[in-house]
Amino acid sequence: MTVLHITNGDAVAEKLKETGIEGTVLPWREDYTEGPVAPQMDGPAFREKRAAWMEETYGIPQALFAGACGEQEAALARAAAQGEEIVLWMEHDLFDQTMQAYLLHRLARLDAEGGAQPLRIQLVTIGSYPGIEPFHGLGQLTAEQLAALYPGRRPVPAEALALGRRAWEAYASPDPRSVEALLQAETAALPFLREAFAAHLSRFPSVADGLGRVERAALQAVSAGTHHLLPLFQAATGPLSLFGIGDLAFWAYLRRLGSGPAPLLRLSIPDELPRYGDAGPLPGFTVHLTPDGQDVLAGKADYVRLGGVDRILGGVQLKAAAEEPVWRWDENRQRLVHGA
Repeated sequence: MTVLHITNGDAVAEKLKETGIEGTVLPWREDYTEGPVAPQMDGPAFREKRAAWMEETYGIPQALFAGACGEQEAALARAAAQGEEIVLWMEHDLFDQTMQAYLLHRLARLDAEGGAQPLRIQLVTIGSYPGIEPFHGLGQLTAEQLAALYPGRRPVPAEALALGRRAWEAYASPDPRSVEALLQAETAALPFLREAFAAHLSRFPSVADGLGRVERAALQAVSAGTHHLLPLFQAATGPLSLFGIGDLAFWAYLRRLGSGPAPLLRLSIPDELPRYGDAGPLPGFTVHLTPDGQDVLAGKADYVRLGGVDRILGGVQLKAAAEEPVWRWDENRQRLVHGA
């Protein structure tokens, strides 16, 4: 029996190769928490659209990104067609739960398209590990610790496969209420999905100040006196481990906060925030609040009303001028509302 192991990127893949566990390891190189998504993304047209966004936002060459996505999609389809056992290695955070939802959706489609036998899908998923605090993900584990998790893998039954399909369709929908509806239903078949997708909703602009949860964390860290890039990344994202935010994604958050008609941050070198392939954060780069940033953080102004919004969150394109209505998150009522 042949096995295809799919991991959430290269770091876990390299350690998994060291374990000696039977099978081929495929690092899934994607981040579905950012950029345009759609219910069906395996075709070349949408792949090129997403690749163009990745190049513009992160500096990842369009051809490189599109080529890598095409190759991993082909490997997944090939494994399904050949009846290989497919093992997903996933964590509890939004980064992994959106990836897991996408893969289950894709596998459900491959299964429905017909094969001689039903797909055999296994799942290794954890949200904590004894002795590791704080726990951020599988990348913190040694090869020996990863190997110890493998006997505890569990089959993905039809119920979980169907839930993964519904989860991706809700996340990729242009109507964010689809995620709210998903979370009102039973999600126990995928134990970490509910909390992660609820965190996704908190990324929408708040009714209180127009900030999403990540933007607010960044401003709060700067206000508390953290002005250099790497410490700022650690201070802002550490308490938000449920989001699984990578460095390139965080630098993109800073770019948005430091640009537009009403920037909330003043960046010391606006054109040189790290991008794909750069050695790392510039040691001399500093970040400070602007007067507008101070007002928004103090609750005296609203980020969206100051300069509008142009943001992609799942399948939702938030694009509105300053006074136009937009989807917002009401933290007190734990629900989305649509208003100015």
